[in-house]
Parts: sequence; C-alpha cells; structure tokens
Amino acid sequence: MGDMHLNLFRGPPMQRWMIVVLCLCASFATADSNSEALLQQRLKAHIDFLAADEMRGRQPGTEGYNIAAHYVASQFSQMGLIPAGSEDSYYQEVPLRQAWLEEGSAGISLDRGDINREFRFVEEFYQGPSTTHTVSDLSAGMVFVGYGIEAPELGYSDFEHVSLEGKIAVTLGGQPADFPSEEGAHFGSSREKARALVAHG
Repeated sequence: MGDMHLNLFRGPPMQRWMIVVLCLCASFATADSNSEALLQQRLKAHIDFLAADEMRGRQPGTEGYNIAAHYVASQFSQMGLIPAGSEDSYYQEVPLRQAWLEEGSAGISLDRGDINREFRFVEEFYQGPSTTHTVSDLSAGMVFVGYGIEAPELGYSDFEHVSLEGKIAVTLGGQPADFPSEEGAHFGSSREKARALVAHG
C-alpha cells in the first residue's frame, strides 16, 4: 500500500491536485452518508421512545404525557434552546377539566301520544359528560334534519323548510355518499354540523 500511495502523487502538479480533490470529495460523500445514517438513527430512537406502549397514548394529564414532556424538554436543553415557558421553563401550564358521568345518571326517553319509550344507555344511545354543567335536563320536541349539513358550496342543505327553534335536532352520522371526499370530511365534521345547527336555532 505504501508504494501505491507514493506513485499516486508523482507526476505533473495538475494531476496531483485532481487526485487530492477526488479524495476530498470521496471523504465528504462518506461523511454525508454517515451523518444521514446517524440522523435517521436518532430520529428513530426518539420516535421509538415517544410511541412506546408504556406511554399509553400520551393523553394530556396522564403519567405517560408527563414523561414525554420531560423527555422533549431534556432534548431542548441538550440542544441549547432558550426556555420561554412558565417561570423560564420549557413548559406552558394549561388548566385541564375532567368530566365523567355518574352511573345511572344518563337517560333518554321518547314520548309520542300515549307511547313512552325509554332507551338503554350505551346500547341504544350515548351521552358524553359535560365540562360546563353538573346537571343537564332538557325536554323538547324533536326534528329530523338528515345529516345536519349545510354546504352551500355543494348546493346542499338539510335545513330547507325546517324550523329548529326550541327543538332537539336528530341527525344521521357522516355525510351523503356522493359528497367529494375532502369536502365531505369538512362539512360532515362534528364542528361544522354544530355550527349549522346553532345557526338554525
């Protein structure tokens, strides 16, 4: 190997410079390749840790979330980022509300003339807990409004010739099958349906 090395650098100056440039390019290419591989390994390590089953989904307010937050903060510190959160930390404190239904408290019944129909919780209806009221008691007439969608951009409305003032709106889940996928996902979302229902009383 020693003789081969010496032979490479004999000859005209231009030839020697070309060989040096080629060697440097090869070194940089190897370095870039190694850096890319190391970056991929680091990213995979972060993802493996944060997505581990032990984190249990990292839901806000849970121990898994707190562990993930501390892990991210430690990475920020290692990178030298300046804290800008609460009390010069990497954290921004956010108050959370927790709500749950008391067993047997949820109920829905339908009265129509002399007929009274009680529905079974979970099997026939679901009522989520409220984060704003400890008790919710409502009695009103019901109006069926299809999917509860108003999409003027698509020339579609479930609210034509319907009055919802003081009524309970009964809707289908989802959206019409002939809706374009992206528009359907938007207008069929619970947020957009709620907006349309409130707008119509």
